[in-house]
Amino acid sequence: VEKWPDIMQGYVRILLEAKNYVYMESPYFLPTEQVLFAMRTAALAGVDVRLMIPKRGDRSIFISYASRSYLKPLLAAGVKVYFHTFGFIHAKAWVADDKIATVGSSNIDFRSFTQSSEVNAFVYDTIFAQQMRQIFEQDMLHCDMIPQDWWQQRSFKERLLQVIVKPFAHFT
Repeated sequence: VEKWPDIMQGYVRILLEAKNYVYMESPYFLPTEQVLFAMRTAALAGVDVRLMIPKRGDRSIFISYASRSYLKPLLAAGVKVYFHTFGFIHAKAWVADDKIATVGSSNIDFRSFTQSSEVNAFVYDTIFAQQMRQIFEQDMLHCDMIPQDWWQQRSFKERLLQVIVKPFAHFT
């Protein structure tokens, strides 16, 4: 296990250095505390932070519930969370401020950062970043934005499953 996961550090740096926006797409969202902290910090500083995750997972319902268990503090901080509803989105891409974009094999999850052999390209190029933003905006056409009060409106079943699966999220 790497002591200083490079991709995670790159993600945190993007979030903490952003001035205007950070848009993220990931099929699996089981973030580390460092990434959650950076997402909240950026949103609270006025950065337009958007996270796109699939409405339905491709593997197990367990992962979907575990993923959703992390959304409460993000929504409270002003992060805009979108459920992609058209099939399964497998994009693993970020873009920030039309200056930097990253695309690769890393999800926003503990396993990608520390256990799997993932690779991402971090591209510092305005044209590429603008193209990545346009792709994100196109993908948003197939999304439902989660309202900030979504957390309180969840069904009893969803609440119960999220409480049960969250402690095991990093074992998936």
